[in-house]
Amino acid sequence: MSDKVLFIIILLAMYPVVISFITPILNKKKLKKQEELRDQYLDTIKINNKVVTISGIYGIVKNINNNIVKLEIAKDIQIEIDKASIMGTLK
Repeated sequence: MSDKVLFIIILLAMYPVVISFITPILNKKKLKKQEELRDQYLDTIKINNKVVTISGIYGIVKNINNNIVKLEIAKDIQIEIDKASIMGTLK
């Protein structure tokens, strides 16, 4: 075999190994950025915002105390949830 063919075979054999090392590093950076954006979003939640939780409960924020949010889900019915369980705000 010529040196060029051997070199190409070695490169092709190393490709999966290189990809298996690079992919987790790239994913970790992406997840860290998403986590930072989510933390920034959760810090912008204010009283009287209409929100939806991860479990699909819709309500209005009535009080925020550290990581505990009081959510009014019906007239005079409030529940306490963890702030991290809020998925998004409604317009």
